[in-house]
Amino acid sequence: MKSPKASIFCFPLLFLFTIIFTGLSSNSTAQVYRDGFIINLQQDTIHGLIKYTGGNKEREICIFRENSKSKPKHYLPGEIAAYGMTEGKFFISRKVNGQEIFLEFLVKGMASFYFYSDPEGPHYFVETKDGELVELTGTVIKTKGFNMPSLYKGKLVALMQDYDSIQTRVETVELNHNSLIDLAQDYNDYICDSVKCVVFKSKVNPLELRIGFNVGLARNKINFGYRVKSDIFESGFEGGLSLRLKNFLPNNERFWIQSGLFLNTQNKYTLVHNPNIDESNVVQYNGLRYYVNNSRDQYVDSNQYLVSNLEVELKMISLKIPVAFNYSILMGTVRPYFGFGLNNLIILHSNRDFLYEDFAEKYGEKLPVYQPGIHLEAGIDWHMLNAGHFTSSVTYESYTNLKTLHEWQHLYMKYLTFKVGFIF
Repeated sequence: MKSPKASIFCFPLLFLFTIIFTGLSSNSTAQVYRDGFIINLQQDTIHGLIKYTGGNKEREICIFRENSKSKPKHYLPGEIAAYGMTEGKFFISRKVNGQEIFLEFLVKGMASFYFYSDPEGPHYFVETKDGELVELTGTVIKTKGFNMPSLYKGKLVALMQDYDSIQTRVETVELNHNSLIDLAQDYNDYICDSVKCVVFKSKVNPLELRIGFNVGLARNKINFGYRVKSDIFESGFEGGLSLRLKNFLPNNERFWIQSGLFLNTQNKYTLVHNPNIDESNVVQYNGLRYYVNNSRDQYVDSNQYLVSNLEVELKMISLKIPVAFNYSILMGTVRPYFGFGLNNLIILHSNRDFLYEDFAEKYGEKLPVYQPGIHLEAGIDWHMLNAGHFTSSVTYESYTNLKTLHEWQHLYMKYLTFKVGFIF
């Protein structure tokens, strides 16, 4: 016969495999192709569809289809001169440090700025009038207690010296998309006077806060200092407000920050004693004292009992506030994702007729009110509506209070939560 613990973990594992296989099976049909073009080495422009990945892959390869029915063609840097999407991204094949890559145009005009990202971090370039690429760096040189200006500001002053205000203007310039695009726009407006000479300007998606709701089933185990604990995951409910902050990385739309406010309710538990500990521990419940032990059940007197297990109703209501970083595996209609972060659990209410004596002596309260924890999540988004998308997820959370270094005075809680919702 399958144990209750095994069945508890089978469902989340099945759910995770379903997420992976559903996402991968949709890979061929739900990829995002957007209107765009390629420019071949003969400088001919061919219009069609460009695969949109929302991440760094766009700087490594161009996947192009002439129409929705044609087979995709893969172009590496150097095999075509450039490619772009009509929604505002444009890449050009250039050689950087001896390697051919696709650089993203931020601005193309009298002053042109480029960008790409690799494991070392983001890289920004400005093009000289001779067509040479100069990398901008934010390194600060410290010498004899004096901080010299960041190197990129000196490079910009030298390359834009025909811009009278560059010395003052460069002081406010930062190494990010918006700041460099604004600088290029000001420079081009100054140099070109009444003639518009910005050929292309990248569209940078602004920070976007999406709000939604989630509801679902939460299963919880509770552990009082590794001594008295619930023997299986018990059922409860969870629901609340979901918040997603998107586009905080201007060069990668796959990442987002997730938070929210979620109420969780947990009630009935069957408490048992740790079989590795000999002495019993006292639980007060409904006016009686129970000595929870791992050997026997025995009547002591009218209000005291030796018990090997004890069914209690904790009537626990908690507030969870997660802060997690999530990453979409695919960018199609079906988007599996995973994430990790921290969670904050605040116990708002619990049964006044329940008291674990070791905790009462330590904290002067029935249960520690605040507990930090880790948050792991895997889910899948279905982008079915223009106004938003459906989502489902499974999360694992582990909490413990930090008021003491003694394990026997820690409250440990673990959650497996299955939720569905909608993001507007």
